Amino acid sequence: MPVKPIKNADGRLVAKLDEQSDTIAIKLKDCETEITRKPDGSYEVVNTKTAA
Repeated sequence: MPVKPIKNADGRLVAKLDEQSDTIAIKLKDCETEITRKPDGSYEVVNTKTAA
């Protein structure tokens, strides 16, 4: 299944949902957050920041 874009009320992209891996990716400016649902029901949150 492809990545599904998630848009806000203004039609702007706010996140991407990968239903295959149960991962949501949110990117704002130079910061990216990935939230992944694990098989036990818990979540893993990984934050990264690209060098400017």
